[in-house]
Amino acid sequence: MSSFVIPFIKTITKKLLAFPFVFICIFLICAHKYVASYFSTMTGAEFLFFMQTPMEGADKRLVHIFINKCLLNPFIYSFLICFMPDIIQLLKNICNYRKKLLLRIYRVLCAKYYVLLLILLSLLISGYYLTKFNFIRELWNMDRAPYGTFFEKHFTYPEAQNIHLKQKKNLIVISVESLEKTFENKHFFKHSLVPHLEKLEKEGVQFSNYKNGWNTSNTISHVIALFTGLPKSCGYKGLINKHGHKVNFLNGYYALGNYLIDNGYQTYSVQGSDGKFAGQKNFFQNHGIQHTVDAAVIKNKYYPNNTENNWGYNDEIVFNTAKKILQQRQSPAPYFMFIQTIDTHFNYLPKVKNHHKFDNKYYNVIYNTSLQIYRFVNWLKSQPNYDNTVIVIIGDHLRMGNNFPMAKDRRIYNLFLNAPRPKTTNRKFSQVDLFPTILEALGANIKGHRLGIGVSVFSDKKTLSEEYKRETLYKELSKRSKLNEDLWKI
Repeated sequence: MSSFVIPFIKTITKKLLAFPFVFICIFLICAHKYVASYFSTMTGAEFLFFMQTPMEGADKRLVHIFINKCLLNPFIYSFLICFMPDIIQLLKNICNYRKKLLLRIYRVLCAKYYVLLLILLSLLISGYYLTKFNFIRELWNMDRAPYGTFFEKHFTYPEAQNIHLKQKKNLIVISVESLEKTFENKHFFKHSLVPHLEKLEKEGVQFSNYKNGWNTSNTISHVIALFTGLPKSCGYKGLINKHGHKVNFLNGYYALGNYLIDNGYQTYSVQGSDGKFAGQKNFFQNHGIQHTVDAAVIKNKYYPNNTENNWGYNDEIVFNTAKKILQQRQSPAPYFMFIQTIDTHFNYLPKVKNHHKFDNKYYNVIYNTSLQIYRFVNWLKSQPNYDNTVIVIIGDHLRMGNNFPMAKDRRIYNLFLNAPRPKTTNRKFSQVDLFPTILEALGANIKGHRLGIGVSVFSDKKTLSEEYKRETLYKELSKRSKLNEDLWKI
């Protein structure tokens, strides 16, 4: 018995030595495909930020997909590869199959160098795929990047004395998940996916070329840029408090909400997801939002009997919650409300009414969100103070993922209702330009039309996206900045 067991244990032990190398190799291959499919625009700084902020409220489907594709599948493949000789031996015994080809394969796989060959091949392939992760290379170079003065040259600290707001109009900013102007491309999609938004466009101002900027390709990046005029810095490593959801960054920075509170506004944020995700709720509370309404508040206060989706409440409930908040206001003070939608997130199919407009389910979700926005705006029109309310409908970033094909020329959606008419709408800008742009849409006069590194597109000043080529701009912003690092340490 021992003559059989001991060699068997030795064989298993040998192959277990190769298992971690093979697993890492296949994991990197699968992870590269996963990242390319869902997070192709993520930079090293954004990846680092994402990994250090709370995961509460994250999309569970993406987590499940990651576990299946990047952990479970590599484990199965690694097992099959490492124990291929034993599997073939088992098949050989079962089938009593003695053809020459199978015997040759078996002899090669059973050679004493099989484990060593597996390890070497795994290391080579792993090394190759490590170079394919752009954000890993960026993380490696992050601390080695030279200090530059580009950020200092173009930064304007937001100060109350440099912003003058004569008429205090209400402000509603609707930040729509992954909403693109591209969805109106009738040639590509055969029909517009957002026909209701196209109706609203006849009444407002829309700028032509709004795209992702440097380090602003996901939702929390968009939120930070919109409120502060800043992209994510490479210098926040170690600055994030990991105790619970109390994520502290840019504390003390004078943001959009802070300025509006100083001017007598009541401020609200409304979202159907968990506000703790990526530290959003804490960011809002530290940057001028007095009332934060997320999935937990909606459940406890506004819709206790409604069933949540996998990722919180759908957009219809979010807009209905916003209506209830505005209806219940007693104060005559002006208000600022920041609304975030979530239904149109990539790889997400919430429980919403299927309008059967399109064969593609994702198209129908996009259509439904545009309809909910349209209905909400029409409800606002029925309110007595509509003409005194500036409404900004803005996509947070280009859609990620590969759920369906997209046209090559992609732009993020933007629309300003009840805003002043600019000299031109042919403007090129990114998320960092939204801070001064929204204030000037509200009627504010900003000295130099600049806040953070953003420039108002209602002005005649060039944005950084217009002043510099994309490659040059990204190269300069990738350099370290002592000023920017200090801002994140406030």
